[in-house]
Amino acid sequence: MNKNEVKKLFWNLVNGIEFCCDTITENSAGVVVERGMALENDYSAMYVLDEGSIRIYDNHHNVIAEFTEDSELLYILKDLFENLEILGVRNNAKTKKA
Repeated sequence: MNKNEVKKLFWNLVNGIEFCCDTITENSAGVVVERGMALENDYSAMYVLDEGSIRIYDNHHNVIAEFTEDSELLYILKDLFENLEILGVRNNAKTKKA
């Protein structure tokens, strides 16, 4: 895995989150500190402006995951999801539930 590929993936995610932005967090002075998007079940994916990280929050606004441009886990998850899609795992799982 190339470190530049991880950084590129991270910044593509940041750009996507900011493009779909429907949620902001402000500090006590009213300055925007996070921009992000609402997800299912009241979860959210937020880009933390001062820290340069992506945080995933649960429905109680607890951080359940945080990624930076050096987080290799992002690239591993991308690879996993792409491989599962290619193998048809998603379609097979839907068929088994029916």
